[in-house]
Amino acid sequence: MQADPRDERRKQIMEAALPVFAANGFHGTSNRAIASAAGIAPGLIYWYFKNKEDLFTTILDTYAPFSRIAIPFATLAEVPPQVVLPRLVARIAELMTDRRTLLVMRLLIAETITNPDAGLRLNSMVKSILDPLAEYLRGQIARGRLRDGEALLMAQTVISMTVFFLIRRVVGQDADLLAYTIDDFSIFLVATFMAAYGA
Repeated sequence: MQADPRDERRKQIMEAALPVFAANGFHGTSNRAIASAAGIAPGLIYWYFKNKEDLFTTILDTYAPFSRIAIPFATLAEVPPQVVLPRLVARIAELMTDRRTLLVMRLLIAETITNPDAGLRLNSMVKSILDPLAEYLRGQIARGRLRDGEALLMAQTVISMTVFFLIRRVVGQDADLLAYTIDDFSIFLVATFMAAYGA
């Protein structure tokens, strides 16, 4: 089946607009700058998006990092954390090497300073991975694989450790952390998590 040219053009505009938004913020970005980056006439943006805000939110919805993790936690109830957590780390690591993920993160963090709605969107994106992970961990507690505890804080710990490690390793190119592979980190994370929360 052949791709719809309209979808391809929308994607082209989004791919061109993302770095412009990331560099200048929502309010600092003009349709003219987006059109210039996309190699199109400014008015053509309105053929594919209602307005600049529609383009902006479509980009965030499309390239939001945590909503793209897509690990089916609800179907993994019988799978122990020692198997699930390395899968999660690997998927987050894969996303963090995607330039679009880093641009969206940069954009959202910068926008939260001046735009409360951006903060709500950022929280919503983070919850899209935290809540399913916490629910999975509650199930593991119920199965006796983990000690009773605050599953949401357990999930927060896993995500925070992973994202901060990857930011320093991928974005910051930290020489100390580049000495470790993603597998090295996964092994350490699982061992630390199970030492803290294992039944």
